Amino acid sequence: MKKIITLSILAASLLSCSSNENTPLSDDIIIGKWQLIRQYGDDTDDCTKKSTITFENDFDLIINTYLSLTDDECVSTGTTKGNWNKKSENLYTLERQGLSIDTSIRFEDNNNTLIFLEAGEEELAYRRK
Repeated sequence: MKKIITLSILAASLLSCSSNENTPLSDDIIIGKWQLIRQYGDDTDDCTKKSTITFENDFDLIINTYLSLTDDECVSTGTTKGNWNKKSENLYTLERQGLSIDTSIRFEDNNNTLIFLEAGEEELAYRRK
């Protein structure tokens, strides 16, 4: 009888241990670091190309933005953190600085190009890093 009780306690303790500690919360195609390549259909310059957006598997969002002030002056406009969530097939919600925006996203080039759409037109395009 003691063996049965001991085995039951052991089995219960094993089952209560989380095996999901290293399992991502999300495995969405969007997860990863993306580098800006186009804005409104135009290629970005070398400075602006340093801008990145990172979608993490725990739904965190990190945006690093760069801006060309002059031909030889490239500045970081800072890092913004927020959250993301997938609402439907190509619709995502991005939350940052108290704002929540639903945005349509299209993937191209074997899912290595992410395109933010505004009214069906390309607004921003990023390439997977």
